Parts: sequence; structure tokens; C-alpha cells
Amino acid sequence: MPGRQLSGPLLIVDGTVSRLQRVSLRNPSFDEARLQSLLFSHPELLPIEELEPVFRRPIPVARELLTPAGPIDVVYINEDGFLCLVETKLWRNPESRRSVVAQIIDYTKEMAKWCYEDLCAAVRRARPDLGTDPLVELVRGGVEEFDELTFVDSISRNLRLGRFLLLIAGDGIREDVEHLVEFLQKTPQLHFTLALVEIGLYQLSDGKADDLLVQPRILARTQEVTRSIVEINAGIKPTDVRITIPRRDDVVATDGKRRPITEQLLLEELRASTHDDNVVQLASWLIDNAERYQLTVDWGDSGPVFKYYDDELGTFFPFFQIHRSGVLAQARSQLASECQRFGLPMSIIQECLNSIAELIPGSKVISYKTPGGRLQELVVFGPKFGPTDWPPLTPLVGKEEQLMNAVGKAVNQLQKAIATRPPN
Repeated sequence: MPGRQLSGPLLIVDGTVSRLQRVSLRNPSFDEARLQSLLFSHPELLPIEELEPVFRRPIPVARELLTPAGPIDVVYINEDGFLCLVETKLWRNPESRRSVVAQIIDYTKEMAKWCYEDLCAAVRRARPDLGTDPLVELVRGGVEEFDELTFVDSISRNLRLGRFLLLIAGDGIREDVEHLVEFLQKTPQLHFTLALVEIGLYQLSDGKADDLLVQPRILARTQEVTRSIVEINAGIKPTDVRITIPRRDDVVATDGKRRPITEQLLLEELRASTHDDNVVQLASWLIDNAERYQLTVDWGDSGPVFKYYDDELGTFFPFFQIHRSGVLAQARSQLASECQRFGLPMSIIQECLNSIAELIPGSKVISYKTPGGRLQELVVFGPKFGPTDWPPLTPLVGKEEQLMNAVGKAVNQLQKAIATRPPN
């Protein structure tokens, strides 16, 4: 469409104007692998925040991440657990113009069947240099205050919903592909945002071969469609039908961050997920009495995390989270890692977790070591570890004080160990 073309950029240096020459991506010396490498190394080249603020600050995860539908060219994740999938295309094959949208959607459909552990396994296959939990490993180092529980839960939820930012990035994206995007925009069952991004590369006149000016352009994108929730009770009377239209600002703040869940909403979701008012009362009691056991309650978007904060060390020990789905979630590495980091006895954590496992029939404590040699401890209710195997809250009804006594004992032991630890 000639009317939409931008002219090449002009560079003014010392009063002299020069027109930059566009690098032809059709040149055999510049293939899709080179474009992938450029975007993987420099995610800031993509207008991600302009498209969807919640996907901002992407961290490169892997190239050629294998799914049952084929490999995804580039995958990013951010500290809030949102995934961005990129398919790079140099439009040399006319047939690819019509297949690329269907291709990236096929990847999305397959990934929506994954759980958190499936995604980690795929990343480890693509990146053997990473450890047991590659996503946590990639993100934790670049985030000052990292909440592992919320991070893992957010990824699990986004996988389940198929909520991704899908980008088709390349040169000369054609009108017929844009029409496909317009068609998708009318499809209400889609949970992702899809955008077409043209990457214009220009060679600096006096620069090296790798010195480039990059001009990304958003050509088209899908728009979010708000879905109503319709509830019909038995009897199907007019008064039994309730329609709820979710408000975006109830979940996501203006800066793109997800809002912490409120106590009222937590209790409502626990009642809906467990169908047990006793679990609701359990959660209320734990929240109300946390301070008695020297714990602070940190509200995340999935539920309150019960932590002990130590002023001397300037760090916190997260013991558990009341998860909105009705399970007792735990940070898989931070509790044990903080003990190891400061030379505190691991037996403190092990005794606490064993006491919690004894309160929940069918659960157990698993131990494993990361490739870096760190010992990890976790209470699970299944064969793996993670959101699908966290122990249920229901068996803890009536055992509130036993649970908190186990945690309170660990807090007292941590305080004594910290007070008597040798100076650095």
C-alpha cells in the first residue's frame, strides 16, 4: 500500500544531511536466523510495551522452542509471568504469507495445553545451560524483589488461558496477511493479542557492518474483546440468570501491573473453588492471626503470602501462600535458598515442612538439588512439584493452630540461629 510507506530516515551530522540505505532482508546474506538472533539479543527492538503494557520488560528465554506444532522462533517472558512469542518471516516464499498466522496460532493452542513444568522442560531442551527451573533462574537475577509464587502462578494461568502476545516480525508484511488479522479480530474465543511488526534496518553511512538503525512499525494488531460471564441456575427462571462483565481495572492497574487480590475477593474465590465455608474460615483465621506468629501478610494477585521478615539480615522467608484456587502454595526455592545464603541450619526448614506434611494426609516433603548444588525442599501432594501438586487447604481445617505453631517454631529457631551466626 504505497500510501502507508514511510520514506527512509535522514541523518543530520554537522549540518550535513544523508539518507540511510535500507538493508535488504531479501539478501541471502541476511537470513531469518540472523533476524532471530538480533531480536533475541535485543528485545527492546520490538514495540512490546506499546502493544500490551503487561508484557513490558521482556527477558529472552529461548530460540527455536519446540512445541508439538513446531518450533517457536523466539520466546520472551517478563517478571510478571507474561509470555511473548515471535515468529520471524522474510517474505521470500509467497505461500508463507497465508500460513504464518495459522502457524503461530497453532503454537499457542499447543502451549495452552501445557502446565508450568511442561514449559520448563521445553526451555531446558532449548537451553541446556539453564537449571531445573530455568524461568525462575532467568528472571530472579534481574528483579530486585522477586515473588516466585506469584510468578509461577501467573505463568500457569496464562498458559491455561492461552494468553500470549504473538508477534509476526519481518520485512514487507503484505496486505493479505493484514486481512487475516482483521478476520481474527472478529473471533471472540481468542485470548491472545496478535500483532504484525515490520522491522526496517538501515545501514549507518560511516558505521561498521553491524552498526544499524532499526525502525520497527506496528502494521496491525487484534483488539481485546471483553467477554461476559453468564450463570444459569437450575430452573432457568429469569431471576436465575446473572451476567457479569469483568472490569479490566479490577485486575490490571494503569501501569500494566496486576492488582493484588483483596481479602474479600480471596474468600469469594475460595468458596467458589472449594465449596467449603470451613476453608473460608480457615483462611480468615490465618490472616487475622499471622501477626501473633511474627508473620507478615503480603498480598499478591493469587493470594496472601505468609512471610517472616528479618530486620538484621534484611530479607524475608516465605513459608506459604493461601492460593485462590484452594491450595497451600509454596516458593520452591526462596525459603531454602535464604537459609543456605546466610549459613543457617537447613534442619529448621526441613522440620517445619515435615510438620506441615503430617497435617495433610497424602502429602510429603520432597528434596532435590539444583544443577548449582542448592538443596530444595517442598511439600507436595502429587508426583511432581508446582501448581498442579500443591497440597489442598481442606485437610487443614481445624488444624490452624498446629500449622501456625509449626511455622512459629521455625521463626523462633531462625531468630536464634541468626543471632548466634558468626560475623561475616
